Amino acid sequence: MTHISQQNDTASYSSAFNAFLPDRVTEPQWLNSIRRDAFSLFQTEGFPSRNNEEWRFTPLNQVKETGYSRPEPVEHPSLEAIESLTGYSKTGPQLVFINGVYAPELSRNAIQTKGVQIGSISELLQSNDEILQPHLAQLASQTATPFVSLHNSFMEDGAAVILDANTQLSEPVTILYVTHSEQPIFMVPHTLVVAGRSSHASVVEVFASTMGANYFSIPVTEFAIGENSDIRHVRLNMEASNAAHISYTHAEIQRDAIFASHNVCLGGELTRNDFYAGLRGENIHCTLNGVYLGSGKQIIDNHTSIDHAMPHCESHELYKGILDGESQGVFNGKIFVRLDAQKTDAKQTSQVVLLSDLARVNSKPQLEIFADDVKCTHGATIGQISKEALFYLRSRGLSKTDAMAMLIQAFVADVIVRIPISELADDLNAMLPELLERK
Repeated sequence: MTHISQQNDTASYSSAFNAFLPDRVTEPQWLNSIRRDAFSLFQTEGFPSRNNEEWRFTPLNQVKETGYSRPEPVEHPSLEAIESLTGYSKTGPQLVFINGVYAPELSRNAIQTKGVQIGSISELLQSNDEILQPHLAQLASQTATPFVSLHNSFMEDGAAVILDANTQLSEPVTILYVTHSEQPIFMVPHTLVVAGRSSHASVVEVFASTMGANYFSIPVTEFAIGENSDIRHVRLNMEASNAAHISYTHAEIQRDAIFASHNVCLGGELTRNDFYAGLRGENIHCTLNGVYLGSGKQIIDNHTSIDHAMPHCESHELYKGILDGESQGVFNGKIFVRLDAQKTDAKQTSQVVLLSDLARVNSKPQLEIFADDVKCTHGATIGQISKEALFYLRSRGLSKTDAMAMLIQAFVADVIVRIPISELADDLNAMLPELLERK
């Protein structure tokens, strides 16, 4: 087992990378070149510091100082144990990854037929790497964050959902990234979704753990969304309470397409989600919604960027947070409207409820508008539970705890109800009372 020493510099990752490279001798040359360039870039850039404006509210001591190692093969948990982590009963294709590696015996309905490829990236690299080459580890720029370059350095597996034109998937594709380790390990799960023209699909990513080790998950998700496609995405973070989760999601969206992503963050000690959506054609509808619950000393940081490059497009964002204890939240939402992006309609809303005097949030909406015929709005509110509403419910016989839970559930339900997979939305609503009680 190659351990990463407890140092703050990137040199500590070199031995792990050099030990990893010999295992990749059979991979395609184009991917090997990406990998080597990525690690060189990571060594040059290093971890972001608090002096970096984009990272000043995201303390990285945990990921800099913990002695993480690459995962070793382990005996897999049962499928029942894995599916009990989410409570979401799935009937469509389901891909399960244990410690970042595909587990075919736990997966269901992987598809490798003409027009549809749903399966493991590592297997496709062996059998049909040409289908991955135009997009894999190339949509998300390695300069986006140092963690993207770190991810690409060690990436070896993940889920691929590749749809030819006019493909319609009637059931959602569920991807379970499960950590199963008592040791502090790091993983780099990768999801690639390529949607051909006029295709339709829903993709659910779930991040969870069967144990409570201090691990580090560095997922990257890439979307290439073709013209007139309709792609719905849900990310459910149910990581262990002392885990670190730093993700990057990149979507390239073509004309007349619909893309909606819903980010639900319930776990992890440190969570940072960066999301970039590039609107590359006219008449695109893009939605980025999120809900997060923080307690204890959790840190939950959401950074979104929507880039309006062409006219007649709409984007909508709604992020809601509940923070208790000494937890910290961050919402930094950027909207770029380029010179040619006339008739843009963009709306961004961030709302946070603080349940304790020690909880805090930093909200920073940013609009950069270079077109003159647009409709762009943003709003951010931070408050506490309404005393009047609480008094009303208590006057109807509810205890203070039950009344608080009801008000909180109603607050976040506004986001959950927008999740396009009704079964998952119902399960989350049913889980909320228990989750709030734990918080």
